[in-house]
Amino acid sequence: MIITTDVDRVSIALSPGVRQVFRLRQVFRWDEVVSATAVHVGMGSGIGYRMTGPGMRVILASPGAGVRFRLHDGREISVATDRRDELIELAGRRAPDLQ
Repeated sequence: MIITTDVDRVSIALSPGVRQVFRLRQVFRWDEVVSATAVHVGMGSGIGYRMTGPGMRVILASPGAGVRFRLHDGREISVATDRRDELIELAGRRAPDLQ
């Protein structure tokens, strides 16, 4: 899993070695974030990227602690990552409408 952030945006992608053919990636701006919540992301059907409902996406390289971002347009993006606390803290500093 590759998660990159800057002052404006977040980019979440599967590692180049995993399902490289699909180049799965989600990008969103911090000003789109309404909430960033600590969650546990289960294994489900395995490594990959999936839609779990209308506007809900999960990006998973391995199960475990993660973060769920809810955006202004209703989308939810969840990712299992050992950077959970860091990402929630960044959202607190960079997302102006964080609830």
